[in-house]
Amino acid sequence: MNNKFISALAVILTAGAANAADVTGEIEIVTNDAGEVVNEITLDFTADGGIATAGIKMDETGITGYNLGTTVSGVTLSYGDQDDIMTSGGLRVVGGGTLADPTSADTSLIVGVDSAQILVGFSDGIADINNLQLGYTIGGLGATVDYNVDSTDITVVGSAGYEVAGIVGNALVSFDDSDNNVAYEVSAAVYGFTTYVNGDQDDLMQNIGAGWEDEIGDLTLFAEAEYNIDSGDVSPAVGISFAF
Repeated sequence: MNNKFISALAVILTAGAANAADVTGEIEIVTNDAGEVVNEITLDFTADGGIATAGIKMDETGITGYNLGTTVSGVTLSYGDQDDIMTSGGLRVVGGGTLADPTSADTSLIVGVDSAQILVGFSDGIADINNLQLGYTIGGLGATVDYNVDSTDITVVGSAGYEVAGIVGNALVSFDDSDNNVAYEVSAAVYGFTTYVNGDQDDLMQNIGAGWEDEIGDLTLFAEAEYNIDSGDVSPAVGISFAF
């Protein structure tokens, strides 16, 4: 670990000692298929009984994301350089590659009410709206839609979860209006093991993957791999995370 990552650890210790807000987070160390070791720290802050929230993500290069938010009368607001609300597939590292994934805005405002979320993405501060997203879940079903203001492209991702005899499954289908591409990913998990297969309308069987994950106290250990049926390439990843 380099000096930036060590400095980030010092920030965690300082934040954890503060009484102004409750601090939770996760430290994750992953070795990917390129042999690279990626270290990431996620911190979440909650104050005033949950009314005020904040979050920050860091790796060796510095801060990679942040958000500031609040909850008022059941309505949540979050602004920052944050993840979007589009449904995605895959495991911790591998998978999800065939599903449509619209470009995330530089910054965004997310509004949540019950099971619905609305995202407004900005490409230049808050002066230029880049995209709009809408997400809704009911039971095991969910749908997210992205509309790009400049290109007018529409991306839709639908999901359906189920559980049968202890097997937890999930099916995802996406449609990208820019190239009229339909893609899917289907997964099943039992006893900490997850398998999946994905592809699109032109190649129904592109990748198969599997992963194992287990918790030992506050530590989570995981190992994953994806096999590309066309090229024969294998993409493995192993990692460990610590939640606090």
